[in-house]
Amino acid sequence: MKSRKRVWAARLAKLLVAGVFLLWFVPFAYERITTPPARAPDDYSELITYYSRPQEGDATPEWIAALARLPGIPVFDEPPPAGMQWKFQIEGAPPPALFDPTDALSGDWAPASRPTLRVWIRFIGSEQTSGALQCITALREHPCLWDISLLLGARADVPPGVSRSSIRHAAKFFVGRSRYQREQRGDLPGAWEDLKTALLIVRTAPRDTFVSVLTNIACEALVLRELGHMAREVEFTDEMARDVQQTLRSLPSDQMMWTDVVRGALPYALHVIAGLYSDDGEGNGWLVMGGQPTLNTWLSGLGGGPPVRVRSRLWNLLSPLYNDRRSVTAKVVALREAQARLADLSYREAVEGLRELDARSCYGPLDGPHLEMLGTFDVAAVRFYQMLVRAAAMRRAARLMVALNRFRAENETYPAALDELVPDFIDVLPPDPYCAGPFAYRLDLEDGYVLYSCGPDGDDDGGPANQPLTKPYGTWDDGDDIYTVPRSPPPVPEPVAVPVTAPGLREPDAQDAGP
Repeated sequence: MKSRKRVWAARLAKLLVAGVFLLWFVPFAYERITTPPARAPDDYSELITYYSRPQEGDATPEWIAALARLPGIPVFDEPPPAGMQWKFQIEGAPPPALFDPTDALSGDWAPASRPTLRVWIRFIGSEQTSGALQCITALREHPCLWDISLLLGARADVPPGVSRSSIRHAAKFFVGRSRYQREQRGDLPGAWEDLKTALLIVRTAPRDTFVSVLTNIACEALVLRELGHMAREVEFTDEMARDVQQTLRSLPSDQMMWTDVVRGALPYALHVIAGLYSDDGEGNGWLVMGGQPTLNTWLSGLGGGPPVRVRSRLWNLLSPLYNDRRSVTAKVVALREAQARLADLSYREAVEGLRELDARSCYGPLDGPHLEMLGTFDVAAVRFYQMLVRAAAMRRAARLMVALNRFRAENETYPAALDELVPDFIDVLPPDPYCAGPFAYRLDLEDGYVLYSCGPDGDDDGGPANQPLTKPYGTWDDGDDIYTVPRSPPPVPEPVAVPVTAPGLREPDAQDAGP
């Protein structure tokens, strides 16, 4: 009798435990299965609001309209001489139908023997191109906030053809026209104004996102290389040299750009977190694992791959095993603050600090399988910082080359040491950002002088004495960065006019002869 009572008591206890469990589990499971993340997958409103926050003098609509006026890359439309046809000297390759504006910066300026230069001269001097560049020149002092909006396709006023690469497209045109102004028209002040406009485009362009800063660095490097060639090929006036120095000093420093992009990456990280976690109304939430794409299919979906596959919402029942939203957010904020503080350290200290702050060591397995998406910037942080420092070194070297230009103009020779430039030609010698010491400089009988940086390893490897000038920049870990290099040869051999009846040649077609 007593044993039967104990059996029924045990059964009743189990039923009570099961009932209590069901009373807890059913609402828990319902909430986990039905609750969406705090942000819908296609909701970018908060992100756009942050990156498009008002700035004084914002001229975004004007910028979009001006960029929309830019013509496309010119087509090789040079008519062949009478009875002749163009022979393109790349066997098995189609004729170079398009002419990249940067090709005008390579080789000698010899339009008589370079048909591609004649195409560029007609194109860059045309009324359509000149009018478009004039509109952009008028906006070079006004900021543009369209970057992230274009990335997400959120602006309805963006016409076809205007994209993130439009800024770089415009910078190429200005740099290509700069050489045209100087070599073809003999207008040195006009050539500098075009380079100045390209530099100011970099200054006014957005700096809050990783990709936009990469675009700015590429534009600035293009301008500074041409400015370095100009400083060695022609004599600057004193007024022009002062304007160049002032313009270069006005550009955002590498420390400022690093701080901007790190802080700008925080809203994007919080945006990702809001799409992965729920919101309890008090700044916290749990990881929504189900109903979310796996990382691989999420990336393939961005690239236009196969349809994105999502996890079953039953995965959300495992959310208590992972850290909550508040914990993950605190980790992300702490990582960004630590990265921003590295801006004040030396190059070597900053690189070592970034490697210690690798995202893979900051985010643990309990932070969720989707958190890898937050590491897109963090995993490449070291390389990105190195690119900023290399850009800073190029800018400082350009200032020295302008000062050397003025020294030679007044003394008919280059100085024996950079110290002789101070204070008449430059207020203070800018240090090599890689080693915090002076740039390497020496006189050269053939080229006048050699100027280079010790490079990422911080060691002077002899510059052009031990490094081919065809590869003036070292790797990301060693080698010197050389700034006194000759112009590169044209990337594509020039077409040659040959008789139409020449044996072995195919008949000319419309693509060969142009319109």
